[in-house]
Amino acid sequence: MGGLFGSEGGPDRVRELMALYQEALATAPGDRTGPAPRAALMTAGYCHEDPDIVARRGTELVGWYIEQQRERARLVWRDYDPTTVPPDYQGYYARDQRLASGPHPGEPTPEEVREQGTKFCVGTPADCIRFLELYEALGIEEVILLCAVGPAQHQEVLHTLRLFGEEVIPHFRAREPHVQVAQASA
Repeated sequence: MGGLFGSEGGPDRVRELMALYQEALATAPGDRTGPAPRAALMTAGYCHEDPDIVARRGTELVGWYIEQQRERARLVWRDYDPTTVPPDYQGYYARDQRLASGPHPGEPTPEEVREQGTKFCVGTPADCIRFLELYEALGIEEVILLCAVGPAQHQEVLHTLRLFGEEVIPHFRAREPHVQVAQASA
């Protein structure tokens, strides 16, 4: 069974969750003859070659995404009686209540989150490569890039996808071992 991790908690949170996932895999019953376990990351993404455009538009998109997470937390628990939250959900409930009531003093602004470059894949192609390498080092093997989020316009999404195809993916492909396949003679 694969693990899917969200990047919004940052690399420290993914590291914690990855440790839990690895522990669960190691202690799972069974003969382990099924598919190999995989670890994937889901992240909001925006890529542009102009750092000034990234600073403006990337920050807007990060801000929108963070606010949507707050709204999700508000809606999930809106009609829920806190006295009936099961014990194993108390941590989720407390986290979501804090998130829903924010932003709080001292929390990073969307601009600061974007500048840190560790919670969302937002930046120039080089920034996006650094972001992906950070999570690759934690054991992430696949990434689900959410680039059609909220106010992102169609042309921005296409631009992000183009830059990934032309610059980001080739960076990682260049590191893959090349296997020569023998041609069968007829």
